[in-house]
Amino acid sequence: MAFNLSRIISDIRVATKKVDIPLNMENAARFLELVEAAKTATMAEADTVRSITDSAPGAEFMEELEQLRADTLTFQLRALSSKELSVLRRKAFTDPAFTMKNLSQDEKAVREVEREDRLMEYVIAQATVEVVDNSNGETKKGLSFDEAAELRGGLPEFLWQKLCDTWSEAQGLGNVVSEAISDPTFRRDGAVETGEPVDATPVEDSEGGE
Repeated sequence: MAFNLSRIISDIRVATKKVDIPLNMENAARFLELVEAAKTATMAEADTVRSITDSAPGAEFMEELEQLRADTLTFQLRALSSKELSVLRRKAFTDPAFTMKNLSQDEKAVREVEREDRLMEYVIAQATVEVVDNSNGETKKGLSFDEAAELRGGLPEFLWQKLCDTWSEAQGLGNVVSEAISDPTFRRDGAVETGEPVDATPVEDSEGGE
């Protein structure tokens, strides 16, 4: 059989990670606390020799954790290619809402933060493979840009950051967004290189894409 590099590349499986985002804000902090406690207990269990009559460390957390998990959305996030990140960066850069023209230095600083936030909305939308409603098992493939913006507006900052951190773990490339933001062409007005589309993204509607 002939060596088919295109087929091999198309079969590459990118890294993905899942995260549960609680919908009940009264229980959100407790849910994340239990998740971390369960992780710590699991690590301790791996380092501890127990008899068959011992209760597993963290067992006391699991019942409450599972009850709270029923009121969460599970996001499956994938790593993005460098091309995807480049396109999203340019999309945020060329958005007329974030022009730096005729602004004071203080106004420019505020605008840069807003543009960074918009970039992360684009990233989360593009990286979302699937969303599962754990209250009823319903699933949704992908996330649109508008839905990502609505999600960021509806979540407390610490939960949105949890979502962003999970994507960063899946990405495995360190501070890739920080590096993109620090690029002078992202932080300042200027010409965008020709031949680089700013809207080349598979996410086109509310149903999203994989």
